[in-house]
Amino acid sequence: MLEQLELILRQSCGLKPGLPVLAGVSGGPDSLCLLDILHAVGYPVIVAHFNHKLRPEADLEAASVAGLARSLNLPFETESADVRAFADREMLSIEEAARTLRYRFLFAQARKHGAQAVAAGHTADDQVETVLMHFLRGAGLAGLKGMTYRSLLPSFDPEIPLVRPLLSVWRTEIEAYCSPFEEVVELLDTIPGVGREAAEIIVSEIGNDMSRFPTADHLAAWAGVSPGNNESAGKRRSGRTRKGNQALRTVLNQAAHAAAHTKNTYLSAQYHRLAGRRGAKKAIVAVEHSILVIAYHLIERKEPYKELGGDYFDKRNVEATAKRLTKRLERLGYQVSLELQQPVGAPV
Repeated sequence: MLEQLELILRQSCGLKPGLPVLAGVSGGPDSLCLLDILHAVGYPVIVAHFNHKLRPEADLEAASVAGLARSLNLPFETESADVRAFADREMLSIEEAARTLRYRFLFAQARKHGAQAVAAGHTADDQVETVLMHFLRGAGLAGLKGMTYRSLLPSFDPEIPLVRPLLSVWRTEIEAYCSPFEEVVELLDTIPGVGREAAEIIVSEIGNDMSRFPTADHLAAWAGVSPGNNESAGKRRSGRTRKGNQALRTVLNQAAHAAAHTKNTYLSAQYHRLAGRRGAKKAIVAVEHSILVIAYHLIERKEPYKELGGDYFDKRNVEATAKRLTKRLERLGYQVSLELQQPVGAPV
């Protein structure tokens, strides 16, 4: 598929190697596939995302695209607008208003960066839908041509073309192409506190290949969720984390708070165990670190998360747990005598 599309980019879309291309990336599979192919072929790519603010998950999608651009070390441009207000003011449908604002933004950024073209992720499925729409509206033969690989939209820019490299590719083919990314997102979605949107952002930030990080601790240090040792060579350290990747830190922080409120989970137990001794903020950072370490190993091993349980820490050191609980009861004025009824883990 990549070789076929490289040929289409040069011959049908008329793109010249070495010159920049601005890719409109919504965050859906089509535009992600487009971005990956342009980048893999070697075109200098500018990633552009227009946030229509029409859906609750719009801001998360924008953050995900921004993270992907960062992970690929590509320039990123974004803008948002009140599409509904614009539609009312210009007496347009929501779809027409969104298209107008999106293309205004994309072509403005293409001019700013000196891009040879704006690339859109329209597929063979979109082509069929376009032709069918024209047919239902009573278009003549000329109107049934559908979209082309390369066209000019003079109302947005008279010189910079809009190219559609994926017009011969069906959505099922794109889904197959994107399946490695999708598989990793599904793995991270199994971690308590990490929903699908958060998983997408995490993957867009750290990628789906952990070989660039020698260990999980290297990843945590890169992300800025690896507190320093509190004591080293007799000197106390602050334990503060470095700034790291802010977008990744933000989504990990949200996931850590969500995980802390789950029931009977290892991450929730970790939070409550540390919060009483070190405070809520440090406990959340520890959970952020755990989530990222878990993500590293899930991606590396290609395995879903296996829950250790909310009683993990108690079971890990039964004697210490018994002493701690005994002291708590004694502080309340009770006299405690312990007798082990049955070894932990023994068959019932």
